[in-house]
Amino acid sequence: MDVVEKGTREAGHQRPDAGVPAEVQFSRTQAGFTLIESVVAMALFLGIVFLLVSVFNEFLMDDYSSKLNKAFLIGENEIEKVESNHVFESVESDSIGFHVTQSVTMEKRVVLVDVAVRDTKKPNTVYIRLSKAFPVH
Repeated sequence: MDVVEKGTREAGHQRPDAGVPAEVQFSRTQAGFTLIESVVAMALFLGIVFLLVSVFNEFLMDDYSSKLNKAFLIGENEIEKVESNHVFESVESDSIGFHVTQSVTMEKRVVLVDVAVRDTKKPNTVYIRLSKAFPVH
């Protein structure tokens, strides 16, 4: 095993690889990353991916909750119309991207209103179904 000659003292400094066997020495021009650099890069990458996924998920959930809230308000409005106007008939209508199915039945002196609010683009998706029974005077 050849030993690299001891470093020379230039301006009072000794070479850092002085006395280290040639097989052990590494060139500063060698390509590659250290373990610490790799771990830091992976942590940064995972942090960015986590942030993007959480923002995207929040956007999707916000859109769904907004649609659910609108569907609830439409359903509530339909029930109030029946109760206040005393128009006891079943109807189907479209309202702001939603398809509303309203079923009204009357037994003795009690009216049962059932409202289903669906997405017009996905008719099999029922966002909300509301029911209310109230007496008729």
